[in-house]
Amino acid sequence: MNKKYETTTKATYYTDNAVIIPDGYTSLIFVNTGNDIVFIQDNIPVLPGTTLKITNNPDTEIKEDIRIRFEGLGSAKKFAVMRIYYK
Repeated sequence: MNKKYETTTKATYYTDNAVIIPDGYTSLIFVNTGNDIVFIQDNIPVLPGTTLKITNNPDTEIKEDIRIRFEGLGSAKKFAVMRIYYK
């Protein structure tokens, strides 16, 4: 029998470089709605108009800080991050 999980989400909209501090989330969804490239952990690019999903099993908790850095060449820095929590 498959175990059913409840989820909750929190979304934050970033317009400048930031660090996401772990607070119990399991998965992340990044959406770049601006026109500047965003780098996750300084090496994973999220191009304008694209989405990146980091999904884990519900019993996995991300423990590492996540760094968000804008490249700085675009005029519109708009980056949404949705954190997903399983209960």
